[in-house]
Amino acid sequence: MKRPQATLSAIVCVFSCIVCATSAVAATHPMDPLTAEEIESAVTRIRAIQDIPDKAFFPLIRLFEMPKAEVLVWRPGQPIARRAEVIVYGLPGLYRGIVDLTTKTVERWEKINGFPQLAGREFGLINRVVKAHSGWQDAIRKRGISDFSKVIVMPFTKGYYGTDDRDRWLIRTTPFLVDETRNLWGRPIEGVLAMVDMDQEKVVEFADTGIIPISSNPVGFTEDDVGSLREGPNIITYHQPEGASFTVEGNVVKWQNWTFHYRFAPQAGLIISNVSYADQGRDRSIAYQMHMSELFVPYTDPGQAWYYKTFFDQGENHLGDMVSSIRVGLDCPNNAMVLDAVTASVQGEPRTVKNAIALYEQYEGSPAWRHHDTILSYFEGRRGQNLVMRFIATIGNYDYIFDYVFTQSGAIKIRAGATGIDSVKGVESATLSQDRTGEDSKYGRFVGENLVAINHDHFLVYRLDLDVDGVGNSLSRDILKKTRFGDETPRTSGWVLDSRIAQREHEARLNMNMKRPALWRIINSNKTNPWGHPVSYQIKPSMNAISLLDADDWPQRRGMFSFYNLHITPYRADERFASGDFPSQSNGSDGLHVWTAEDRPIENTDVVAWYTVGFHHVVRAEDWPVMPTSWHEMTLRPFDFFHRNPALDLPDQKGQ
Repeated sequence: MKRPQATLSAIVCVFSCIVCATSAVAATHPMDPLTAEEIESAVTRIRAIQDIPDKAFFPLIRLFEMPKAEVLVWRPGQPIARRAEVIVYGLPGLYRGIVDLTTKTVERWEKINGFPQLAGREFGLINRVVKAHSGWQDAIRKRGISDFSKVIVMPFTKGYYGTDDRDRWLIRTTPFLVDETRNLWGRPIEGVLAMVDMDQEKVVEFADTGIIPISSNPVGFTEDDVGSLREGPNIITYHQPEGASFTVEGNVVKWQNWTFHYRFAPQAGLIISNVSYADQGRDRSIAYQMHMSELFVPYTDPGQAWYYKTFFDQGENHLGDMVSSIRVGLDCPNNAMVLDAVTASVQGEPRTVKNAIALYEQYEGSPAWRHHDTILSYFEGRRGQNLVMRFIATIGNYDYIFDYVFTQSGAIKIRAGATGIDSVKGVESATLSQDRTGEDSKYGRFVGENLVAINHDHFLVYRLDLDVDGVGNSLSRDILKKTRFGDETPRTSGWVLDSRIAQREHEARLNMNMKRPALWRIINSNKTNPWGHPVSYQIKPSMNAISLLDADDWPQRRGMFSFYNLHITPYRADERFASGDFPSQSNGSDGLHVWTAEDRPIENTDVVAWYTVGFHHVVRAEDWPVMPTSWHEMTLRPFDFFHRNPALDLPDQKGQ
């Protein structure tokens, strides 16, 4: 059977083939995403005050949120102040406008520093410009390739390394061979390096560093590629005869005492807002807003073709723009409700992303709680069920699955699954045994003939604006402190809690420490539970990591937040993304580490937690040619927030 080939037009379609939005529903909540009509209105107002040349584009159009204080007191039916933030590139430079969608006026129009994200539109331009370069053509022919249509040139952000080129939008490139496989990432053409000035639309730097064999090792993973398949297990399906037990009204979800608002945004992806839990007839606030803030992925190979591959995938690509439509039955169970999202194209036109979000109830086959008392001979238990909201983003070779999991016990699990294709480097040696000097595998491991997967890190930063029973919150660091007992007991040692309230930001830059364990809690010292403890939510880590890069390394300067698992800052509406709003070619002068350098007060005020989920990825053979999903998570757990187990009132449904 002939295998389908990847083509340039097919790759472009990944970025552009999204259904145009044709209908709009008026916003009914301050946090609702921009409607199709609002996107069109915002662009019309900007065009009315500014001539937009043909080569200019709209890298970002998003909701400009109402002030938090106004949202907190807003009630359904009251007026909503709707504004849009519109970013335009190519006038020349980057411009920012704020449009009042009610009065249909432009409130602000200003030039700002920075460069746009990779938005897909540059893909065709890059391939046209690079393939027209005579040096590039000669280099490709030297490698035995005369048909340039079999080569796809992939764009990569170049980062910043102390050079004076921040006045030009520059993109580095790597070519890949398109043959019978659909996995173009397994066919890198090494040594052909071109950098493109996106404004001048020309190659400004080119080098051919020498011919490296192009792997011919099988790298596909379709059924045809794999060959003989195992007999699969019997399919497990979810069935809810009475339908879903959650409700969705507009963008507000209600389920099992939980209420929250969701929206889909171009840079952040899924944003969860206004999270509350109904407790004894009262809706108690837990979080004002939660979303991904940055995804830092530095590779460790210092070679000429790899040193710059230290990506800020959220800021340099935009998670929401890279969304991959949910496949029910594969990406989520068949009881899921799939939700569309309206975003804006780089042409400034509304578009609908089909099946952008999945919402479903999940039974994991585990109890919410149980006890079998062998003394009094009784058993009591309740089955547990969760509510999951999920979206998936495909950023180049990697696929990321992002989940918010609401439990019946009042906890929220925040987890991310990494899958897709690892980034590989073509090398001279076919296998490790042939790599006699160790140079080919110094920064990675062999996963195929002439292919080494490079060591790298993933640091996922979540911005968690927690409002635990109100906005007056603090960070309590509860250190488990060893203590020695006296002569009154046969025991000699134990531990006690040493609770300390962080007063300023520097005290709240924290890492996990197995030798000095501690609980991290966002507390409201103004309110107590019936037993006298301040109400709180614990930020409960799972396995984690911090960056091993040196502080003077330019990628680390731009991603200094990865030195810590946790930061706490005072709430600021314009502090949303850990590497700044526009990290492409940034020098590290914006972002979380710059804000926290001020060491601002954070006690008994409106605070934001920034939690970083990190993992070092040493690629193994089993990760190739497509990686099994690897999950990483943290939990927001009620800690003295309730007066008892909040899942105690679950009905007995065993056997149902």
